[in-house]
Amino acid sequence: IESEPPLPMIRFGAPTSATSARTAARALAGGLGTNVFVNNPANDDPNDAEGQSEATIAVWGKYVLAAFNDGHGFVSTTTTSLIGYAFSTDSGKTFTDGGAIPEPSIGIWTSDPVLAVNSNTGQFYFIGLYDPDDADNGIGFVSGSFSGNTFSWGTARIVRQLPYNGFGAGFLDKPWVSVDPASGNLYLSYTVFRAAGDSIMFQRSTNQGLTWGPILQLSSDAASGAVQGSRTAVGPNGEVYATWKEIGPIDADFFRFRRSTNQGLSFVAGWRIRMV
Repeated sequence: IESEPPLPMIRFGAPTSATSARTAARALAGGLGTNVFVNNPANDDPNDAEGQSEATIAVWGKYVLAAFNDGHGFVSTTTTSLIGYAFSTDSGKTFTDGGAIPEPSIGIWTSDPVLAVNSNTGQFYFIGLYDPDDADNGIGFVSGSFSGNTFSWGTARIVRQLPYNGFGAGFLDKPWVSVDPASGNLYLSYTVFRAAGDSIMFQRSTNQGLTWGPILQLSSDAASGAVQGSRTAVGPNGEVYATWKEIGPIDADFFRFRRSTNQGLSFVAGWRIRMV
């Protein structure tokens, strides 16, 4: 394991003046298109306060896929999933609400949807939390693709499942997935909460999500209970990066980074960036 480099300091400054801030805001607004609905609001019952949240999006050319926590799943008599999706075949000008993401044999989608797309093949990948029953929780996976003006999902699969057991065995949270367009490898990070604390974990798939490789712990034992919100990303040469928030002493919170140069088989110690 490489030794950790010196701790860099990063400051985020305010605009130099109120005038420059207004100028930047007007320029940004001028480049934005008209707002459109992604989900179909006609499916929501206003009396039940149905709503959507935690939206995620992936784009391949003119094809757009979105997923979101869907309040409609809480009250519908025909839909059990708490995650919905929608798609566009005209670069986001219009969307079709696809309803619930399929859940064959894995339980009920519950939260934290994340999408990724292989920019070389146009294959889309979905990761989300699910509950197979009242005693267990897990992370599920399903892929899909466009054909003409329609979108089709494959078979949903289990990535990892743990019993709740009062957090004793583990509560899975905040998954994130990325794809290497060259190799097709999928890289997943997530948080596991246990009674004694929490850790950032990592798994990979080299066969389009059919199976997922060994479980690696990315965060240190010393940081247990102080980590959350991990992300993965792939560099131009196939290197894999992982980052997450880590709570430091008093007001010294920072982002932790780790890097893999062997397609996620192992990670070097990396570095951290403190926010001041």
